[in-house]
Amino acid sequence: MPALRGAGDPGQSARDLERACQGLEPFQALELGEFFAFLNRADEHRRSGTIRVPSPGDLDATTLLQAASRLDGASDVRSLTEAQAAVLQAMDAVAARAGLKLTVKPVAGWAEMSLARRRVVPHIQSIRALAARIDRPESYSDPFVRDAIASLTQRLGGDDLKALATEFGISATPKSKPEKVLTDVLTKLSGHRPGRATAGRKSPAIAADPVVINRHVQKLKELLERSNDPDLLPDSEVEAALVQLRALPKGALFDVANQAGIEGVYKSSTVDDILRRVRNRLTVVQRAQERAKV
Repeated sequence: MPALRGAGDPGQSARDLERACQGLEPFQALELGEFFAFLNRADEHRRSGTIRVPSPGDLDATTLLQAASRLDGASDVRSLTEAQAAVLQAMDAVAARAGLKLTVKPVAGWAEMSLARRRVVPHIQSIRALAARIDRPESYSDPFVRDAIASLTQRLGGDDLKALATEFGISATPKSKPEKVLTDVLTKLSGHRPGRATAGRKSPAIAADPVVINRHVQKLKELLERSNDPDLLPDSEVEAALVQLRALPKGALFDVANQAGIEGVYKSSTVDDILRRVRNRLTVVQRAQERAKV
């Protein structure tokens, strides 16, 4: 291949020859007669239609898949950038064969951000689990929550925090403090900001994370199903569920009740009205049975 490139070959012949050599490597242990017999057998399969000879388009697509697989194995900026360039080259080849013209440019800083995201992926589940423990503003003062935030702050660097902010759709700059970034993420996931609102001022409404809302919806649906048999749903569990729901912001509480199928719940309803509707729905069968016994 170096000789071909040095002789002024445009490059395609060299790449084709290199690909052929790589394809023959698995058979290098065969004797020449064995290899010829193998080729004859392969030709029989080809002519009978058992095996289809890959077309040039197949080869281009395979090259693209192989290049894309290199992205997962890249462990540093250089190797990731090289893998990205290989993907771009393979995409150009596939597009050219299909008569398409691509205009694709690498995103500046993508390799660094991609590696940073890989580093934060193991922490994402921990952060979601931590957000699940935050059911009111005062939860941030809980020793467990404080220690977890401090631990994450120490383990996540500047690029990691930027990747974390991008993952959850919050704003962050290189000058952002790690604890603020983590708190903003937890606020978005839980729907609760640290501390209480000052007198005379209301905290701005915060949309709870859809994952949090869905978890409460599924829990409430499960309770509603069990409420058809009051023996399966004790009063203590109903009260515990109502306490958890009361900790949600009003908007999130409305979404949970609405998605769970609680009737008579409106955006204008107060928190107490919504919870009363939920309680009535969870206890309707129990109350009917009690009236029947009288």
